[in-house]
Amino acid sequence: MQVEHVSRRETFFHNDFLEAYYFSDRLSHLRTYSPTISEVKQAIQAKSNFSDVQRKILATDLWRQYQDARIDIPENTTVFKNIKSLELENTFTITTGQQIHIGLGPLYVFYKILDVLAIAAECKELHPNYNFVPVFWMATEDHDLQEIQSVNVYNQSFTWDTTQTGAVGRMNTAGISELFDELKTKMNLSEAQLRFMEASQVAYSQSANLSSAFRTLLHAYFSDYGLVIMDADSENLKKEFIPVLKDELRGLNYKALLNSTEALETEGFQRQLVIRECNLFMLGEHQREKHNVMNDEEDVLDQYVKQHVFNLSPNAALRPLYQEWILPNLVYVGGASEVHYWTQLKGLFDNYKIPVPIVHLRTSNIIIPEQLLHENTDVDVTDFFKSDQSLIFKVNKEQDKLFHTIRQNFEDLKTQVYAHQNLVENNVIGFNLDAKVSKMIEKLDEINALTEKQLVSKSQLNPTLNRLLKTKKKYFNSDLVQERKEDVLTYGNVVESSIEQLMPYFGISGFQKIGIINT
Repeated sequence: MQVEHVSRRETFFHNDFLEAYYFSDRLSHLRTYSPTISEVKQAIQAKSNFSDVQRKILATDLWRQYQDARIDIPENTTVFKNIKSLELENTFTITTGQQIHIGLGPLYVFYKILDVLAIAAECKELHPNYNFVPVFWMATEDHDLQEIQSVNVYNQSFTWDTTQTGAVGRMNTAGISELFDELKTKMNLSEAQLRFMEASQVAYSQSANLSSAFRTLLHAYFSDYGLVIMDADSENLKKEFIPVLKDELRGLNYKALLNSTEALETEGFQRQLVIRECNLFMLGEHQREKHNVMNDEEDVLDQYVKQHVFNLSPNAALRPLYQEWILPNLVYVGGASEVHYWTQLKGLFDNYKIPVPIVHLRTSNIIIPEQLLHENTDVDVTDFFKSDQSLIFKVNKEQDKLFHTIRQNFEDLKTQVYAHQNLVENNVIGFNLDAKVSKMIEKLDEINALTEKQLVSKSQLNPTLNRLLKTKKKYFNSDLVQERKEDVLTYGNVVESSIEQLMPYFGISGFQKIGIINT
């Protein structure tokens, strides 16, 4: 396995917001730190007030979570040592999170995990007197079942059919094992994929709910690397968050969130999150409903929060603050849309004098058989990120020359038409050819478009070029991005055997590089 790299800026993984966030100071007022490894020391100092009491509550609850999932953690394991170290004042976390997809979900979940593992190692190398624990935050309180209930393999989707509603982490796993049976029957899977399937079936058949099942499967693949898996849908952890829960029920954070959102929009970027007066849900048996602001007396509110704390659930706008409230966290690893919406939250964090963590854009990759990528020595990896037309002309230089000749003739022809119009109108006073010339130019544009289309079609008859175009469509398709449309199961061999080999290509030091993983 080899890994090549392309600058993110040369690919469809980049956009105007990321350019502004990472390569300018335009959005510096909407973050606490610049997104660089050099800021870790400052982040450590800012989190040094995370108390011993908070650490004890966190570690104790993590032990409980693993015990409830019936996962044994021997004392000599890295996960055991990491959870134990969270009680120490010199231990900090590097966190990522995701919905609990069936079977681990899309490839980008795997990439997020490799990033937190790599960043924890980078931080330890730079600051050897501190401990850095990689954490995976399971979004178990999410209710969007449609986003997590399917497994996608080789463009085929297998869906878990259930009528359950409410927070997905609390759902039972009935029927998921049968989904994997169907998948095994219908797909021709490799040995590594079958082993992944078996591990998945064990996890889902032996777990009481989706939260425990996802934890079990994730632990099976990443426990050796010390990944600590967290479910924040916990009464003990939410009790720590009661001051904010009360503020939210009063609507006291709305203005600050709105101000940050409007500051983002002032810079020309759309909001990612809907900001509400109360950013809480109420969880119930098989339900998750938006909570409204309460205007009750203080003692009534106190009693209400104490009684319902376990079922008060932060929404997407409040969840990041909840994360930073209960973790001694330094870095959050997220996708492009997550980086975008964290900029809306600066005002909320300022309300509680809590720093926004260093937000790291997760590494993106494309996994591709090496022989497909390098069958034509004239084509560079970056060419696959350009238009079909650019790729065609890179391979077929004669056609490229023809295209440019035709394009130049076309531009010359339009110039002559406009010159003729000016000549006539300057010598025949009151005579106007605008309407006629506009129609003529429109027809010329139509002729040119048809000509270019025919040139592209002709090029596709070239067998080598046709193969390259198919490779581009399958692996370098901005409309069907591999890491979002293909699940971890599809590349079970990579997950099973290549974690240590791939890890050096992840983390903050590999920032803004797109990996092309040749298998």
